[in-house]
Amino acid sequence: MTVAGRCPACAEPAATADRYCEACGHDLTTAAVADRWVSSAGLPAPCACGSTAPGTDGYCDDCGLPRAVAPDRSAVDLGTAAAVTDRGLHHRRNEDAVALGATGGAAFAVVCDGVSTTDRPDAAAHAAVAVAATSLLHDLGGGGTAGAAITSAAGAAQTAVARLGGATAAAASCTFVCAVASAQEVTVGWVGDSRAYWVPTSGPAAGLTVDDSLAEQLAAAGTDERTAAEHPHAAALVCWLGADATESAPHLRRLAPDGPGHVVVCSDGLSRYPGIVAALPEILRTRPPRAAARHLVQAALAAGGHDNITVAVLAWPPQGADR
Repeated sequence: MTVAGRCPACAEPAATADRYCEACGHDLTTAAVADRWVSSAGLPAPCACGSTAPGTDGYCDDCGLPRAVAPDRSAVDLGTAAAVTDRGLHHRRNEDAVALGATGGAAFAVVCDGVSTTDRPDAAAHAAVAVAATSLLHDLGGGGTAGAAITSAAGAAQTAVARLGGATAAAASCTFVCAVASAQEVTVGWVGDSRAYWVPTSGPAAGLTVDDSLAEQLAAAGTDERTAAEHPHAAALVCWLGADATESAPHLRRLAPDGPGHVVVCSDGLSRYPGIVAALPEILRTRPPRAAARHLVQAALAAGGHDNITVAVLAWPPQGADR
């Protein structure tokens, strides 16, 4: 697990486990680290050939096959925001990545899902969440609006992913979805088919995103929903992050809730199961974010686990928010 924060005295990077700032000596136990983020990055599992060597340029030095860049399964937690990611039951590696962050009174989650048909999809997802998280901390901590911060974060993620490969059909690619929960509202931004949902304390869950898929594009052009859904390439992405992306600017949506609830940000390893999505209100009503994220991942595994599964849950309003 990667943990990053800043000393409240000098703003130098500090890990949450540190007692004193290495730069200025400030006692970090007397005040909380002001800005922090956690991600699913960490030491990857051994290669399928059994090698535990770190590898070179994303490939195993022993067998030459691509190496995973992170663990198959991990969980991250910031209290009122938590996330779990899992390889699922059918994929060789986990190509999803997630980051959570907090700055001031706002919390955020970023989920990226590597496009499996491209080169190094897991590297793309992790590169995207890492630069997006640091960009969000900088902009939100500096007083920027959530919408502008998400747009900048998506742009930084696009640049990072594009640097991983050339502009070919196999260029490293991923989707992007981000939610920022502030004291007054929830703002989401997305590119691709990873999703965000608003789940009020009472009432049904509501989707906050619309997939960047061929089916949705056909529907927007006037094709009836059933015909669009039955197209042989209905689920094909029309927008993504990567060197070959033609449109990577995020869509944005704002919501001002009229009561408490949760925001769920996830990859399509969860959203592909409508029954689980329908049960979100019941699941979140009795569980804190970490337990809810774990439960949702287990539910997706029980339903077949056909894809990598990543779920982030943010409580709203965020802890410490002054409305």
